[in-house]
Amino acid sequence: MTYKKVLSVKIASAEIIKEKAEEWPIFLLDDVEAELDDDRVNNLREIIINYPGQVFLTGTTLTKNTGKNLKFLEVVDGIIKH
Repeated sequence: MTYKKVLSVKIASAEIIKEKAEEWPIFLLDDVEAELDDDRVNNLREIIINYPGQVFLTGTTLTKNTGKNLKFLEVVDGIIKH
């Protein structure tokens, strides 16, 4: 199974987890944008922005702030900056 398919299955499984656990799962996505083309990165960002649960996304590029409830943390020389 390709990386893109695995990511799709993980995202789709959130609805099932929500039904069973009665709360949305937390997504931990580590540098997934590096593996995706531009169209898929944009689609993933849209999913993340509209996801009702919590998402932790790491990467080397900064996702633009859309005015939603997003918090950005940057690590520079081992120091976390808001």
